[in-house]
Amino acid sequence: MENLVENEGTFAHRLERHKNHGYTRIELTFYNPELQSLSQYFEHMEKTRELLNGCRTFSCSFESQWKQRAESITSMVAVHFPEKNWFAYCHWWNSITSKKYGYLWTTVTVDIMPKLLANFSFNDRPIYLITAGIGENGKGIVEETTIYERVPGCTAMTLVAGGHKGMFPSRESEITTAREFSEVGIVEVNNITIGWPRSRHNKGSAPLADIVEQTAVDNNGVKELTAIHTSTFRAGYNVLNPGQEYTIVAAGMKEYYHRFHWHAITNCGVKLRLGDSLSEVWNRWRKHCLRAETRRWNVEGVERMTFIARRKVRINGYNDMRCELVE
Repeated sequence: MENLVENEGTFAHRLERHKNHGYTRIELTFYNPELQSLSQYFEHMEKTRELLNGCRTFSCSFESQWKQRAESITSMVAVHFPEKNWFAYCHWWNSITSKKYGYLWTTVTVDIMPKLLANFSFNDRPIYLITAGIGENGKGIVEETTIYERVPGCTAMTLVAGGHKGMFPSRESEITTAREFSEVGIVEVNNITIGWPRSRHNKGSAPLADIVEQTAVDNNGVKELTAIHTSTFRAGYNVLNPGQEYTIVAAGMKEYYHRFHWHAITNCGVKLRLGDSLSEVWNRWRKHCLRAETRRWNVEGVERMTFIARRKVRINGYNDMRCELVE
């Protein structure tokens, strides 16, 4: 995939010329005890090309090929060997050729793994993480399978390994003349967008998307945010529009400037830090859903909450957004 966006070299220019009708290699294998003349082999090749003339293979652009493939993507899988620091991901598998598209890294520690899982996963599709070990016979042993998903409403891009197979590719770190993926037909399909972020990022950066573990809870339940990067969440009064309704689909508690705040993600992808008004509405809703005294940060069993942002206010020297529950 990353080879498509290269803009230097003979192969890159060849791909550019053929992006509107596809690029296919024809390979003929001859089983014969005697070699034929070169002209005879050329003749066989020409006959094969004539036979395939008019075949859709020669009139299927990269974009058409990609759309057909993307429409078949229903999930992704990753395998992690914590003891060895091995991590492999697979975006899709060709059942005919048995080829897999993905990559394997051998220096992935436990703290980096969740970021790779978030960055290389797809929106609206489950992420299967297989945690494995190595048995006495040297073969892999599946120890646990966990299913994650990006939070509902997420529209973030999906990474593919960089030109040098880096874990954190960006347009700044790759060849400066690299094309955009959309320029070669790798366009958005069913909320799948392949790309590289413009700015450099690394293992210390916030992930491109937030992921949560799938549970047996009803789909209407609020997902629990466990890995919260506060720098990616903004105060409610800065991101909420007065008069607009929002639905909280994921939430979690995290310390911010020496105070613990609720952080939430809405169905339209807004990531906000709850102010006093919305926190009050949210806590009443949690108590209503749980119908019992539970630990104060519990979201298990809490249904999604819809609220409306009313107006921006200033109370005791602090800005806030007045919010109300939508029954």
